[in-house]
Amino acid sequence: MKNQKYIDLSHTIQDGIIPYKGLPSPIICDYLSREESRKHYEEGTEFQIGK
Repeated sequence: MKNQKYIDLSHTIQDGIIPYKGLPSPIICDYLSREESRKHYEEGTEFQIGK
């Protein structure tokens, strides 16, 4: 297995990009914002979860 060559096919995923013609664009947004997390957890606790 000499002379193996790896090619990186990854790309950045951004909100609204068109991945392939005919496929829907990804939607990147908060699942739970820092502001919303403060309402549900103990004082001093805040975090963000994206989706």
